[in-house]
Amino acid sequence: MLFKQKNQTQGTSFFSPQIEMVGNLITKGETRLEGKMVGEIQAEKLDIAKSAKVEGGISCQTLTVNTEVEGDLEVKEKIHILSEAKIKGNIKTAALLVEKGAMIDGRIEIQFQDHVTLRPVQNIVLEHTPLAQIPEP
Repeated sequence: MLFKQKNQTQGTSFFSPQIEMVGNLITKGETRLEGKMVGEIQAEKLDIAKSAKVEGGISCQTLTVNTEVEGDLEVKEKIHILSEAKIKGNIKTAALLVEKGAMIDGRIEIQFQDHVTLRPVQNIVLEHTPLAQIPEP
């Protein structure tokens, strides 16, 4: 089977290793890509498997990569780059996790969320020893 919906209520889609797609892909919910993709991808949660290959930009909420990707990545929440991944392109995200062995050839931009809530810190006690009381060695 080349394409199947795992669970229609969750919107999980699976693209098998036999799929070679050229064009733009827009998905909702969770998507696992194991085939070859040439073109832009827009997704919510995207998992790119070791057997896959992507040539084109990716825009999504969360991304896990374990293969070759050539193109810019714009991920709103978090990217997890696994040990066998090779990324050639710029990365823009709020959080980035890179495993040992992964390769990145491009610029990385970590963006903070637009609305950051700052709360005052109270009851901080700093203790120190005056220089005169520090024993000499």
